[in-house]
Parts: sequence; structure tokens; C-alpha cells
Amino acid sequence: LNNTAYFYSEFLNSCANTNKHNTIMKLLLLLSWISLSMGFSLVVQPSRSSISSIVDTALFAKRQEEAKINQSTTRRAALLTAVAMTTVGARQAQALDLYKAAAELEKKNRLIMNSEGAPEQHTPQVSVSGNTVKVKVPHVMTEAHYIQLLWLKDVNTKEVVVAKGFPVPTADGNPSPYLEVKVPSGVTLKPLLYCNLHGLWAGEDFSV
Repeated sequence: LNNTAYFYSEFLNSCANTNKHNTIMKLLLLLSWISLSMGFSLVVQPSRSSISSIVDTALFAKRQEEAKINQSTTRRAALLTAVAMTTVGARQAQALDLYKAAAELEKKNRLIMNSEGAPEQHTPQVSVSGNTVKVKVPHVMTEAHYIQLLWLKDVNTKEVVVAKGFPVPTADGNPSPYLEVKVPSGVTLKPLLYCNLHGLWAGEDFSV
């Protein structure tokens, strides 16, 4: 800027001693010099390579986030779809009621879980073959003593994803309760059940 002021002062002095045509030419040269001087000293343009790198990084981060959201949504949808095939002929509204009932039973009884009754008769037993999960328990099913509800919970989201309810048996000799469902790969689940006499029981977490 000091150089610009000095140049401008010299320019005014020279204009006083020259003709109109030369004055205009000098004025144009002065404006061009000031423009170039200010442009190079005050404006720094980013390179095309740096802009491209920033854009590529932003696009990659966006795609990664979209992939995570899609994966979570797909897993949840697949688990929920299994309800229709595992809830003893219940309609969708009834299935959702079972989910709510299972969540409430666990919330109210988690402090005394696995504490009443014989473990060998109440602990859910899980077998996994590919993406097929089978849960069973060697428990009697009589009018006086039976399993009311059997379900699977997503360990990561803490949500009930599959539930199967059992009505009060009308006669002795009914088969032991079981649940069979196909689930997507990459999930970790916990099996739980509720006995009408001995309360809440849970098995070990397992992954598919």
C-alpha cells in the first residue's frame, strides 16, 4: 500500500506536465497496476486439486453415513418381518401388543430374573443353523404351570424383535414351548421367557 501511495503521488506530478492523451494512458496503467497489486497481495485462490480433495472427502463421509443408516434400517425391518411367522397366528396389532407385554415383563422383573424355579426347566436353549434360530425350553405346559411368553431381544438396541405368546393350556400333555425364526446376519440377540409361576428367565446372548 505504501508503494501504491508513492506511485500515485508521482503520477499526479507527471500529469501536471503532460497532455491529455498521455494522462489517460498513464491513468489506465495506474489502474491496471493497482488491480494486479491488490489481487496478488490480498486474494489467494485455492488450487483445483485441493478443492477436489475436499469435495471427495465430504462425499465419502456422506456415503459412509448413508450406508450405516441403511444397514440399521434393513436389519430392523428384517427382524420385525419375522413376527408374522412366529406369533401363533396373531394379527399385526396383536403382535405389537406381545412386544409391549414382553418389554414390560422384563422391566418389572429384571432384578429377580433367573432366581425362581429350576434353571434346567426355565433357561431358554438356543440353536443356530445359518440364519435360522430355534429357541426351546423343556418346560411343562399345564393349566397350572406353563410358559406365557417367549421372545428375542436385540442386545444393541434393547428392543424386542420377535415374540411368541402361549395361551393357557386346556389339557395336560402339551408340547414344550419353542420359537423358530430366520434373522439377518450380523445381529446379537438374547432369548427370554416368562413363566406364570417362576417369572422372568433369560438365556445367554448369541450372534448370527
